[in-house]
This record gives sequence, structure tokens and C-alpha cells, in this order.
Amino acid sequence: MLAPLPASGVETAILARVFFLGMLDDTDRAAVTTLCRERVASDLAELRAAAVELDALEIPPEFAAAFRYQRATLDYGVRSNEVAAEWLEGLPD
Repeated sequence: MLAPLPASGVETAILARVFFLGMLDDTDRAAVTTLCRERVASDLAELRAAAVELDALEIPPEFAAAFRYQRATLDYGVRSNEVAAEWLEGLPD
């Protein structure tokens, strides 16, 4: 439970850890919760930075249609991480 979260499948790994939080002592529970919160915050910061960089680009017209959907996918990642961060903050310590 205290191992670093994997590079992929983070959401599933976080949900599994939260599912079992009630079986941990207070110290380990706080450590796991902090680990999850920090990972989501880090991922969210990276996604937001990527969005800022992409939004500053001038996209050639021939790539505009593809970019629109690629940017929408990035927006989904930002939003889903925002929800995850809010949800994790709402967990009891």
C-alpha cells in the first residue's frame, strides 16, 4: 500500500488503496492518503502545464480538426484529475 503508484493505471491503483484504507492503522492510512493526493496533484500539474503550452501554439489549419479532439482528450485528463483531487481531499484522515 505504501509502494509508489505505478506509471500507468494510477486511477485503479488509487481506488484499490482507498478501498482498503479502513484496514490500516492511522499512520499508514495517512501515509497512503498523502501518497495518493500527491500523485494526483503532480499529474494534474503536468496536464495543466501541457494544456498551457498547447494553447499557446498556433495550429496550422490542416491540423486543426485533429488538434481539437486531441485537446479535448487532454481536457478530459485535466478534469478527471481535478475530480480525483477533490474526492481525495474529501476523504477522512
